[in-house]
Amino acid sequence: RPRMPQQQHIVPQRPICAQQRANPDVPSDLPSVVHGTSAHYMACHFLQATNAAAAAYCPTKAELCAAAGIAESDILLFEPQTTTTRPAYALWVDRENSRLIWGFRGTTDLNDMLTDACASCSPYCGGYAHWGMLQAAQWFVKHEVQRVRGFLDEHPSYELLLVGHSLGAGTAAMLAHLLRNDSQASQLMSGVSFQAVGVATPAVLTEELAENCSDYITSVVLMHDMVPRFSIKNVFDLKEEMDATKWGDILVSTAKDWMVPDVIERSETYKRLSRNVSQNTKRQWSSVTQMLAQGWLNITAGVISILHFSGLIHPNTALQQQQQ
Repeated sequence: RPRMPQQQHIVPQRPICAQQRANPDVPSDLPSVVHGTSAHYMACHFLQATNAAAAAYCPTKAELCAAAGIAESDILLFEPQTTTTRPAYALWVDRENSRLIWGFRGTTDLNDMLTDACASCSPYCGGYAHWGMLQAAQWFVKHEVQRVRGFLDEHPSYELLLVGHSLGAGTAAMLAHLLRNDSQASQLMSGVSFQAVGVATPAVLTEELAENCSDYITSVVLMHDMVPRFSIKNVFDLKEEMDATKWGDILVSTAKDWMVPDVIERSETYKRLSRNVSQNTKRQWSSVTQMLAQGWLNITAGVISILHFSGLIHPNTALQQQQQ
C-alpha cells in the first residue's frame, strides 16, 4: 500500500538563512555530519525548500516575487489555475543558490480535492503508487518537462529543485521518481542534477520504492502531522485495532469521567436523573422510529400512486381477481 518516502527529520537550533553559511559568527556546535553532509548546510537547504513550498501557494506573480525574494523576470512558468489531477505550479530562478525551483501548490480547491481523493493503488515500477498524484506527475512529464529542460539548458550550471506541500509535495515526489525511472522523462533530463523536498508529503509510494528514492527525495514531517500518515492501509489498520478493542465502552467511560465529577456521579439524585433520562430517551427514540417508518410508508404509497396515474406501472389484475 502507498506510504510516504523515507523521512529525514532536521530540527535546527535557530533559524538559518542562506547568507549565514558564509558568516563566521554562526555557532559551529551543531553535529558536523548528517549523511555525509554538513548539518548546517542541510538545515539551510530544508528551510529554503520549505519557504519555496510556501511561495508556491501565491496566486499572483507579484506575491510570488515577494515570497521568494526574486524579480518578476526570474519567473519562467506560472500557472495558478488547477485542473483535475493537475495542481497549480510555478518555475522560477534561484540565482543565489544556482538552481531552478519548480514549486507545486497544495490542496486549495475542488480539483485538488478530487486528486487527493483518487487514492487507489496504481501498479507502478514493481510496486504501487497513489493514482491521483501519479496522474499529476505524468501530466507534467508529458506537457512541461521538455520546457523545463530548455530553461535548464539556458542555465547549464544550475540544479533543479522540486518542492511542494501536501498535494504539491506528493506531486513533486512522484515527478522526481518519474524523472529518474521513466524512460522518456529520464532521457529528457539526462545530465541534470535534481532532487525533491516535500513538506507533509502524502503516502504516494510503497515501502520498497520509497526506500530506493531516499537519496534524492526527502519528506519533511512536522511532529505528528496526520497527512503523511493518512493512507488506505493505515485506515484499515486503524479499523482493525479499533475492532479489537471495546473502544465504544472506553469512549463512553472517558466522556463520563470528563463530564461528571465522581462526587456527583455517586449521589442518589444523579442516579435517579440518569434512569429517568435513559427511559425518556428510549421512549423518544421509539416515537421517532415510528414516525420515520410511517413517513417512509406514506412516501412509498405516494410514489406508487403517481406511477399508476402516469401509466408507468399497472396493477396486477390476476392477483386482484384471486383476492376477490
